Amino acid sequence: MIEFGMNPIEFIRKNQKIHGNFFTFLMFGRRMTICIDIDGNDFVFNAKHSCVTAEDAYNSLTKPVFGEGVVYDVPNAVLMEQKRMVKAGLSIENFRAYIPIFIQEVNQYVDKHWTKDEGTVDILQSISEMIIMTASHTLLGPEIRSKLHEGIADLYHTLDSCFTPIHFLFEWLPLPSYYASGKAHDELDRIFSS
Repeated sequence: MIEFGMNPIEFIRKNQKIHGNFFTFLMFGRRMTICIDIDGNDFVFNAKHSCVTAEDAYNSLTKPVFGEGVVYDVPNAVLMEQKRMVKAGLSIENFRAYIPIFIQEVNQYVDKHWTKDEGTVDILQSISEMIIMTASHTLLGPEIRSKLHEGIADLYHTLDSCFTPIHFLFEWLPLPSYYASGKAHDELDRIFSS
């Protein structure tokens, strides 16, 4: 557990050499199973629910981010329906159709925010904002995109900050990030509900 916490990538690589693409270790009394490489991905993403349940592993991690009744906080049949909806938008054909929208969104962003002659740009912030805008436009539609502003990226970043091991292992801790996540989720809920 300590070795994993200090350097998870090295821990996984070392144990992959010893045990292969699947191995289990204990972390704070919980059995953590690592599934990596093509075999691991296939096992995790194509396993039958009777054999593998992601809900137990991810519910405490995703509920603060996505809210109740979404993703892993639903019965498996609803989760499968939600996955089908997302998967439909992420097909190769759709990605080909999205390219002009990506170009349009990036050009609009650059024209609005970047001067050509001088200054500096926070590239992480800019990329985050462009990803939110392109994803909103392509996956949710131009109607939703028209209601969004670059500050939405900050709300998503706040939600994303809850994807950490401490949130996964100790979902009951009164962490400031949980309160911030709740506020960000409420704001996004208000925006999307309107």
